[in-house]
Amino acid sequence: MFPVPTPPGHSDPEKEPVAAPPPYSAFSPWRRRFILIIITVAGFFGPLAGGIYLPALPVLEREFRAGPTAINVTVSVFMLTFAFGVSIEFL
Repeated sequence: MFPVPTPPGHSDPEKEPVAAPPPYSAFSPWRRRFILIIITVAGFFGPLAGGIYLPALPVLEREFRAGPTAINVTVSVFMLTFAFGVSIEFL
């Protein structure tokens, strides 16, 4: 009926805050940063390579004496390589 007072120096375990366990990771903080850097660099190469490759298409047509259709196939293969290449790299 009435709450029982706890003696000094003792605390009620029901009223103590429960600390959450630390988040679990199989990787050390340094390893997580390294993985983040690798993924960031890999993501940077797609737009960089596209910025180099696409303006060079007219030169490639002249040098290889290829038609626009053949050159456009190389663009498709290039884009597919960067779309799937990054995901396969980390398997």
